[in-house]
Amino acid sequence: MDDMCYSQPVNLLGDRGLSRWYMRRGYGSRELWHSYLVRRVQKETNSDIRRFCDIREVAECVNRETGADLATTIGVLCWPALKYATDPRSESELRKVTRNTELDLLCAAACLNLLPLAKRLLRDGIRPTDKSFLFSSPIRLAAWFGDAEMLQVFQARTPDRIDLGPWQPNWTGKAGPDSIQGAVIRGDLDMVRLAIYPPSRTMPNDTHYYGEPFGHVDRHGDSGYALHNAQCYTRSPEVHKYLESFFSTTGKLEYELALHCRLGNLEMVQYLLDAGADTRGICSRYGNPLAEACRNCHQDIVEILLERGADANYGGEGPNGRNQGANVLASAAAGGCITIVRKLLDHGVDISGTRLYEPLRRAIRIEHTGIVRLFLGLVPDLRYGRGGYSYLLKFAAKQGLDSMVELLEQEVQ
Repeated sequence: MDDMCYSQPVNLLGDRGLSRWYMRRGYGSRELWHSYLVRRVQKETNSDIRRFCDIREVAECVNRETGADLATTIGVLCWPALKYATDPRSESELRKVTRNTELDLLCAAACLNLLPLAKRLLRDGIRPTDKSFLFSSPIRLAAWFGDAEMLQVFQARTPDRIDLGPWQPNWTGKAGPDSIQGAVIRGDLDMVRLAIYPPSRTMPNDTHYYGEPFGHVDRHGDSGYALHNAQCYTRSPEVHKYLESFFSTTGKLEYELALHCRLGNLEMVQYLLDAGADTRGICSRYGNPLAEACRNCHQDIVEILLERGADANYGGEGPNGRNQGANVLASAAAGGCITIVRKLLDHGVDISGTRLYEPLRRAIRIEHTGIVRLFLGLVPDLRYGRGGYSYLLKFAAKQGLDSMVELLEQEVQ
C-alpha cells in the first residue's frame, strides 16, 4: 500500500479527461476506463446522458448497415470516444451542438475498416475533415487506426487546403493537422509519411510541405505549426526525429520533456535528454520534469533524471517562505509513492527550515500514513513555527481527514 500511486486517476481526469490516454503510461487505468465506458454505452437508458446513448446509436446503425457484431463495434468505438466520454465537461458541451449522425457513422467506418460504407457517405457529401464531437474527425481516425486505403480515399476527397479561421490550427486539408496527428499517435512512420505526402496531392513527387522545402519549414508558420504540434502527440523517438527533420531551426524541447515525464514515456525522455533538453524544464509550476515524474509515480524516469543531473531543489523559495517553483518533494508526496520520496531524501533534497511543510501537507491530504510518519520523523520540532503541529491538525480536521488527525495526535506529543 505504501507504494500505491494515489494521484494517477486524478491526474488522468484532470487533464481534460483522458486526453492523451493513447500515449500515457496508465498502469491499467485506460483499460479500466474503457471497460467502464463500454458498460455505460451498453446499459445506459437515460436519454439525457447523450454521449453514451449516441455512441450506442452509432454502433446500432453500423450493425444495421453491415451486420457487424454490436458488442465488438461498441468496444472498438469506445476507444476513440474515451477522450471526450471521460471528461465531465464534455456532456454540457455536447448539448450545445447539433449532432451530425452521418458524420459519426463515417467516423465509425474509419475505425472499423468499412470502406464501402465510407464511400457511400462521402458520395452523400460528408466531409472527412469535419470534427465529430463523439470521436474526432474521420481522417484523423483513419490514420490513427492505420487504414492506409481509407486514408487515401479521404485524402482524395479533400482539397489541398481549407482555411478555418483566425485560431491555430487555422486550416485543414488532405495533409493537414488532423491526419498527421492521427498518424503520429499510431507511431507508424509509413503512415506518417502517407499523411504528409498524400498520393492525391497536386504534385505527387514534390517533397515540399505546402510550398516550404523539406528541411526549411518555418516552425512557427501555419504549415510548420501542423508538424511541430504533431510532435507532442507521439511517443516514438523515430517519428519525432522524422518530423524534426522538416524544420530549418531546432525546437525547444523542454515543454515536451515535461510532457513525457508526466505521461511516463521513458524512451522519449531519454531521447529528449540526449537531444539536449534542459532537465530544469520550463518556467512553470507544472513544467519541471522531475516534479512531473514524481507527481505521477514514474520511478524509472525519476532515476534517469537524477542521473542526468536534475536538481531536486530547483525552484527556490520566495519572500513569503513558500516554494515559488516546482516543489519536487511536495510533488512526490502528492503522488503517494514512498519509494520516490525516499529516493529524493537519499539524493539530498533540502528539508531545512519550512521546506518540509508543503510536502507534509500534501501527504496528509491524501492520507498516506507511511509518508506522513516518515516526514514527522524528520521534524521533531513540528510544534513550532509556520506550518507547525497545530496548523496541520486544524488542516486535517477541516478536510475531514480523521485518520490524519488521529495520526498527528499520536505521533506528535
